[in-house]
Amino acid sequence: TDLLQNMDGKSSDWVDEVEQNLFTQEEMLYDGQVVYIFSSLSEGEEDDDNDDAGGPKVFGAALHEDSCVDVDDKDAVLVHCKGSTVPKVDTVALFFIDCGGDYYVGSDLYHFASQVPLGDDSILRPYVCESKDAVEGSRPSFKLLGYFEEGSCDSIKNGFLYNEDLYVTSEEYVTRGHDEL
Repeated sequence: TDLLQNMDGKSSDWVDEVEQNLFTQEEMLYDGQVVYIFSSLSEGEEDDDNDDAGGPKVFGAALHEDSCVDVDDKDAVLVHCKGSTVPKVDTVALFFIDCGGDYYVGSDLYHFASQVPLGDDSILRPYVCESKDAVEGSRPSFKLLGYFEEGSCDSIKNGFLYNEDLYVTSEEYVTRGHDEL
C-alpha cells in the first residue's frame, strides 16, 4: 500500500509478473458446482416471501454436494434460483449487498452507489452507501453468491438478508413454482 501518487512507480515493478489469458467455455476444465439460493418456510405458511413479524426476510445458499445440517421438521425450503460456482455463458455474477440495513441481491454493483454531480455528468461511488437507513459515509458489504442467469433470482432482489448459517439437506429442496430448477 502507498499513496495514490506513488502507484505508477509501484505498479511498474509488477508489469513483468502479469499474465493475461482468456479461456472459452469449452476450454474450462472445471465445471464448478451447482449453487441453490433458498429461503425457509414454516409448515402451513404460504409463499409470502418469508416475511415473519416484520423482520427481514432471510435466504441462504447451498452447494448441490453439501451434506448440510438438517433443518427442523416443521420447515420446508423454497428454492428461488439455481446457478454455478464458476462463470458460464449467459450468466452474471450475483451479489448480496448490505448497505446499512438495506439489502439487495443482484448483479448491479452500483445499486446503492451515491452519485456526485459533476457538470452534465455524475460520478458513481459504489463504495459509499446511499440508502435511507445508511449512516452517512457508511460502506456497503458485498458477498459473491455465484453465477446465475440474469433475473433468475429476482424473487429475492430486495429486502432479503443473507444468512450463511441457514442450511438444508438436498432432500428438503422444494421448488414451488420453479419447475425448471
